Amino acid sequence: MALRRDGLTVAIVGGGEAAVAVVGRSGARLVIAVACERELLEGALRCPDVAVLGIPNERPHGPCRNTTVDPARVASVISALREF
Repeated sequence: MALRRDGLTVAIVGGGEAAVAVVGRSGARLVIAVACERELLEGALRCPDVAVLGIPNERPHGPCRNTTVDPARVASVISALREF
């Protein structure tokens, strides 16, 4: 699922393979990714022509299980990029 708003495309996917596929199809030049550290690194390495800003998710139930992210943290990164 992808949502376009204010010049941004937002896609929420369930895993690294799906994320890499979305990035490949989108032609994105910059990606803000939320995932476990290992998934962030692997995804960034698979998309060498794309700038990737990684936000590690929160894992209150263990590694890559029922993860969460603070939406304010993501919004803060987007705001900082808009100012840049």
